[in-house]
Amino acid sequence: GPVQRHGAPAEAKHRRMIARPRLSADGSTLVVWEDARTVAVYAVGEDEARLTCKRSMAIRCAALSPDGRALAFATEDAVWEARNVADQRQWLRSTALCESPHGPGLAMCMEFSADGARLAIGTDGWCTLSIWRTEKWGEALQPPLVQAHGMADLCFVPNAARALWAADWIGQCRRYDAPPYNTLVGLPVVSVFAPVPDCAVSPDGEWLALASWNRTATVFHQRESTPHPQVLKHTGEVTSVDWSPDGRRLLTGSAAGEVIIWDRVTGRRMFSWPQEAGVVQAAFALGGSRIVIARMDGLVRVREVHPGGPVGADLPNKLEALSGYRLGNDGQLIVTEPESQ
Repeated sequence: GPVQRHGAPAEAKHRRMIARPRLSADGSTLVVWEDARTVAVYAVGEDEARLTCKRSMAIRCAALSPDGRALAFATEDAVWEARNVADQRQWLRSTALCESPHGPGLAMCMEFSADGARLAIGTDGWCTLSIWRTEKWGEALQPPLVQAHGMADLCFVPNAARALWAADWIGQCRRYDAPPYNTLVGLPVVSVFAPVPDCAVSPDGEWLALASWNRTATVFHQRESTPHPQVLKHTGEVTSVDWSPDGRRLLTGSAAGEVIIWDRVTGRRMFSWPQEAGVVQAAFALGGSRIVIARMDGLVRVREVHPGGPVGADLPNKLEALSGYRLGNDGQLIVTEPESQ
């Protein structure tokens, strides 16, 4: 049976949460882990993978371009790749993360900009934050930014400002106005004093939502870095945040199995759907008409959202058992191979 690994430092436990399913920005396409070394891309509602990538090393993080046409992922040997989902062609295989002056950079998170023109990759330790051009794969936009703490998540502001938020494992979130991105100017720093495994900027670019291990989801005005008066409290560590396409609702997931849709203005719970296992990722899909929920027990579920907020019955469970990457409720890896389940 599964054997749980013990004794990992607290930060290492949190870092195991990196390998989580991710949706493209248009909500139509999903990348999931079928085991620790295999990722696959699916259209939401389809049961045949459009692209499957298996590697000899564990895949640490992945991202889809806003239109779902490009997949990027990084492995434990500090290599990252970019592929065309439609024809499965490899655009790039790069070892550039190994060239950090502080040693090999192991990727912790990656994110495409809203226009798909840039890909940001954050690494661990005395990490680097690198930004790459996607029209010329392998060409860096600028020299890497060196930070003091491992990156947990990245999110671009989805408007012409092209700003980038970077969240780290001590709970600090920094905004970089861009380009070029710069650490020397007095840009806002938001701190929630606990690891931030997920962040998201609202579609209008006004609000930054942070999932935190202090059992709250917090919303800040992203330009002024002032907190929204409503703090969204959970019973477990918050692992995921996502905005509805209209920016009026916030979807959160927690390690206690909570899936909650909130009204952004009032902080009122519009809907709560408890899960039997902790939630790794919860996100709106297909224009906000669906939510995709990835759980720590490896299940990936699709749920219909009716107008006005209530949630209906499960769709056919086409995505139900795709993910073989399993985590314990404390965030530690339990099983990585489907034959071990």
